[in-house]
Amino acid sequence: MPVLPDIRNDPDVEAADIAIIANITAESLRFDAIANSTVEFLDKSKNQTIWQVERFNLPDKLEPGVTYRNIGIRLKITSRLADIERIVAEALGEIPITENSEPPKAPSPANTPVNAPPPATPAGATNSQKGKP
Repeated sequence: MPVLPDIRNDPDVEAADIAIIANITAESLRFDAIANSTVEFLDKSKNQTIWQVERFNLPDKLEPGVTYRNIGIRLKITSRLADIERIVAEALGEIPITENSEPPKAPSPANTPVNAPPPATPAGATNSQKGKP
């Protein structure tokens, strides 16, 4: 069976908020009928999702009844989420879960009271500014 190339350092994978990679290898593969498959993403938000299929030892046009040997197929789906900060905050229980796909707007400094306490730091976090507690 073929050994598919390692793509963990692929720029699309490294830059993605979510990456799904499926590798399939087989000693032999035969199709009785050839399907006409499509991929549809229902989320119409500002997310950027890319999918790519790579074939190894398979022609672009498959033929019914032909046995293909030592094949490989890789499906790569990567997505950059426009509102990843909101998604993580909801998952951690820091903010209520909303149906709204728009990220919450940060308060402007003009609307923040002068005596307002500083924002809470998550447990285990450290301040990376030198000279600050």
